[in-house]
Amino acid sequence: MRIDGLALRRDRVSETLASATRVVQGDFEVYLPRHRDKLLFIQQPGDAGTRACEAEYVFLHFHPRRLGDLPTWRQRYGFANADFDFEIVGFEASGRCVAAVPLPDFDLRYLRTGLLETDGHRWDAPAARFLDGLL
Repeated sequence: MRIDGLALRRDRVSETLASATRVVQGDFEVYLPRHRDKLLFIQQPGDAGTRACEAEYVFLHFHPRRLGDLPTWRQRYGFANADFDFEIVGFEASGRCVAAVPLPDFDLRYLRTGLLETDGHRWDAPAARFLDGLL
């Protein structure tokens, strides 16, 4: 799955967020825009003196309603993987780091996301209850 943080114009971030629904809140926020074609991951600036787009590895797993919607080689895992690193795909807009991740072209049962560190998950948010009725 290709992730292109620049698919969303920098000057449209605030406008897009104004009409979006927040679906996850934790170490970062995730929004579903009105057009429901992507998820927007927002990383707030760190402590004073640090820049917004810090190296944070985000795991993002899209779990389909029907396992057969996944490519054969992904079916044994049960999800499509769209992990990314904010430092690589994120861009700064209005003092925040933003990454735009396209939604898959299959019906979602739920998604799981969070931050992954070398010693395991630091934060994990199953978003089933947030997405129910939104997609």
